[in-house]
Amino acid sequence: MDKPTKSDQASAVRVYQISQIGMEMAIPVGIGVGLDLWLKTMPICTIVGAILGPALGFIHLMALLNPPGQERKS
Repeated sequence: MDKPTKSDQASAVRVYQISQIGMEMAIPVGIGVGLDLWLKTMPICTIVGAILGPALGFIHLMALLNPPGQERKS
């Protein structure tokens, strides 16, 4: 079997990062639903999770697109 190339490894890292962003968006909603069912506070925690999840995912996405130390071109 051939050894993975650097391009293959870079692609695998990118897939992992994008999957992580998707999980960051979905998990807070699931936790919110679970908390609402446990605490019987429907839909307060679900709404908080639905706001917090995409916000965290968007922040992470922006961090991936603009890594620290890289200057923006005008």
